[in-house]
Amino acid sequence: MKTVTILLFAPRLRDGRDLQTVLEREGWMVVRAASARGFAAMMKARPIDLVVLDDPPWELARFALTAMDASPEPIPRVWMSSLPEAPGHSAKLGVDALLLAPVEPERLVGQIESLLSPRTPTGGSHPSFPLGSTLTSVTPNPPTAQGPTTIGLLPRKRRARTDGGWEEESTGNWP
Repeated sequence: MKTVTILLFAPRLRDGRDLQTVLEREGWMVVRAASARGFAAMMKARPIDLVVLDDPPWELARFALTAMDASPEPIPRVWMSSLPEAPGHSAKLGVDALLLAPVEPERLVGQIESLLSPRTPTGGSHPSFPLGSTLTSVTPNPPTAQGPTTIGLLPRKRRARTDGGWEEESTGNWP
């Protein structure tokens, strides 16, 4: 079983050590960064499974999220913030979870567990995917020499209008 590595970005040293201990008690490997330079070094040093932003100032939060966006693989991100603007910024920055500070450690652990666990279908016909998954489209018939395959469009006929223009008309072959 693979050990989960969490990058804890805590520029303010308030109770960051306690938070690291709580996460390590859950069996996760925790690496810490307290500066932008340290964050960038940790991102390059090892594969990171999840990032926890422990209430960094706005500029550092933006830096960290931009650095994660540059990563070849999507990384789930939890932002714990005391900023009043955080709810508005979180969607814009692509945060997977926003927890408004102060945050109980148990709540953070629960959020991390839900982000790391694969989602299972809940009875519908639509599958669920783990966070950070990307869907790729597959064309059932590869392109031919006649051109690419078009899916979901109906063939159209053109007919002349009385004013000299052209009018599109459906063939009536609706799937």
